[in-house]
Amino acid sequence: MIMPITLQEQDYQEINSIVLPLATKIHCSANFYYIDNFLTDDECSYLIGEIRKSNSPSMVTMTDTPNFQIRSSKTKTFYKKNNEVISRLDAKISNYLGFEPERSEEIQGQYYSPGNDFKPHTDYFEPNTEEYEKYAKEEGQRTWTFMAYLNDVEEGGTTDFIDLGFSIKPKKGRAVIWNNLNPNGSVNPLTKHWAKPVITGEKFIITKWFRSLGKLTTPYRQEEHKKLPIFTSVGFSKGKIPSSLYSLLKGWLEAHRNKQTPEVSEAIGTFIHSESKDAPAYLLQLDDYIKNQINTALHPILEMWVDRPLEMTATYGIRDYRKGSSLDMHRDRPKTHQVSVILNVLQNVTEDWPLFIEDHLNNTHKVYLKEGDMLLYESARLLHGRPEPLNGDSFSNICTREAKIRRLCLLRLRLRTSLNRSMRALLKTVSV
Repeated sequence: MIMPITLQEQDYQEINSIVLPLATKIHCSANFYYIDNFLTDDECSYLIGEIRKSNSPSMVTMTDTPNFQIRSSKTKTFYKKNNEVISRLDAKISNYLGFEPERSEEIQGQYYSPGNDFKPHTDYFEPNTEEYEKYAKEEGQRTWTFMAYLNDVEEGGTTDFIDLGFSIKPKKGRAVIWNNLNPNGSVNPLTKHWAKPVITGEKFIITKWFRSLGKLTTPYRQEEHKKLPIFTSVGFSKGKIPSSLYSLLKGWLEAHRNKQTPEVSEAIGTFIHSESKDAPAYLLQLDDYIKNQINTALHPILEMWVDRPLEMTATYGIRDYRKGSSLDMHRDRPKTHQVSVILNVLQNVTEDWPLFIEDHLNNTHKVYLKEGDMLLYESARLLHGRPEPLNGDSFSNICTREAKIRRLCLLRLRLRTSLNRSMRALLKTVSV
């Protein structure tokens, strides 16, 4: 057996520094956030149904039988194996926090009927105790807790953080996320919380705990794309190519199509593939005039979309995907491709060819582009691709890339001040 390493303070600081897109930070003596509508209605309904079907009395550590004086709810553990819905949800939560799934426990569901509660407790394992030796010696301490409410509760059922001085009201789809440790890795007793008794109705929640190591033997390191700023609420937006630009591009492509050549790049065979013997994509280089027209038309649109100045970094030629082509899910280069736009110029397809793209909450969407459509998206942060083979003869796109530039310190400061005011206003609706 490989013994786990001893983590240093810098390792715990890395764990504490995760970025949670679109979440509201509650300013208190813990690293604490909440975000509404993290779970969809369908996800909530599915989980409630599964918890109702099978559950058992909730346990507490270091006892072999339930202690109803401390915890009177019922629990169901959701295992990813052979369950596609749970596997997707587990990945969604892990990806959102930015931790490897191997660094986490299985999702637990809890059911509270009227009168049920869970007396004040912390989620971490008490250091230097038999409890820690049994549960945390190999996988490490519990770090972040992810808890989400699956339904609204008529009365009662709040989660009271007694020493932090606030209470969270159950709301369908709302996730509450906090670090049980201080930045130096010591436990934070101020995260003690009380699942108050349900008075009227029922309460369903799920909980997922992350560990400092889990099944891994190396310290956590945040991926580069998770360190990038978030520009928009969803991460992508579909629209129409400006009409004059589209007419120019369509005419130019039709006039120069005979100059297309099989694309030769490191992308071919790496993440662009073909089911047919033909090359997966052909490329038509753009002249400087066309590039300038594209940049002139799209640059202000992109800047308006993200509400800040951008620097144009690349405008590629027209890539013409051929029958059987597919594009693996990927993210673009973080330093130069933070914001991108796809222009769909022409297509000859038997059926629409979707672009799969994850939003900032790791929900996957299928986006269909018709001729004359364009897609603005945060391409270095969001996973995207076309994993389904193209059913058709050709699909012609142009991609341009832009990057955030550094002269935004004052603008970012103004934005952050505005967001903090919004957070304080939202906090009033969370506390009861």
